[in-house]
Amino acid sequence: MKVRQAIWIGLLIGASALLGACGGSDDPAPTGPSAPPTTPTTPVTPTPPTPPTAPAQTQGTLAQLPPGVTLRGQPSTSGPAPDDPSTDTLVPISITLANDSDVEKKVVIPACFIFVAANVEYQNGINILERSIVLPAHTTKTVLLGTYCINLDRHAPTPGLAYNGSKVTDVRDLLKICELVNRKGSLLEAQMAVIQLIIWHVTDENGLTAEDLAWLQAL
Repeated sequence: MKVRQAIWIGLLIGASALLGACGGSDDPAPTGPSAPPTTPTTPVTPTPPTPPTAPAQTQGTLAQLPPGVTLRGQPSTSGPAPDDPSTDTLVPISITLANDSDVEKKVVIPACFIFVAANVEYQNGINILERSIVLPAHTTKTVLLGTYCINLDRHAPTPGLAYNGSKVTDVRDLLKICELVNRKGSLLEAQMAVIQLIIWHVTDENGLTAEDLAWLQAL
């Protein structure tokens, strides 16, 4: 995990330089993302109301699972999936879903859905890309989500930490990020690092900048 965090720190330093290059000069605004070309219906069940001390970005629309579908165990952090680069984020979360009904069910984990760490010392996660999961009748499936950190000042989670599915955020800037990223779909590793930095501009700083929006719109 320490090696992985070191890799992420390097990516974020590069992402910061990338965004910095988008402003502060008289040159025209970039027309596309600067990532290196070779670098690599109903959602999750609600949890009890957000405690008063939770950050504002955990507030939003409640989500529910379809009838016959349940969570098995509690969502928890995991290592990234080796065959899925989209899970290599700061807060990768594993969820096990069971369909106990006699018919196929579809579960949608929406964009901008928040996962809250059971231990407040660790970062909460936001699911940026909408995820659809098809569950045949009487089956159980574990899925891994690459969620992004929304608490810069907290510890990065290690595998096995418990999380609660919360809500879809109602923070306008986070919703805008999700909207623009979902138009793109799959992302390069360097693009993921820039998105993480932009999310922190919203959750831990003063919101989206003009450079942030220009970069996202150019995806």
